[in-house]
Amino acid sequence: MSLIAKFYFDVHPPLGKMLVGLAGALTGFNGSFDYPSGATYPDYVPYRGMRILLALPGIAMVPLAWGTAFELGFSNRSRHLVTLMVLCGASAMIRRH
Repeated sequence: MSLIAKFYFDVHPPLGKMLVGLAGALTGFNGSFDYPSGATYPDYVPYRGMRILLALPGIAMVPLAWGTAFELGFSNRSRHLVTLMVLCGASAMIRRH
């Protein structure tokens, strides 16, 4: 019997998948909808609540960046630059997808 390991690469990180699962559990999603491409969401799919819960960590990155720069002793101008870089990076990611 030969044991051959197969390489498996998943582009979606496990923490991201767990956060989506947590958002689904918190909003009452039971997993019965498969999200086919282009389909209209039925009324029992709480996609708005899930999207809001998944957006909150991204929103929290802006004050977190400012606070981190503050704790590291950055100047006031540098703290605002760091915060602006986080905002611009997020908007670039949104436009790319």
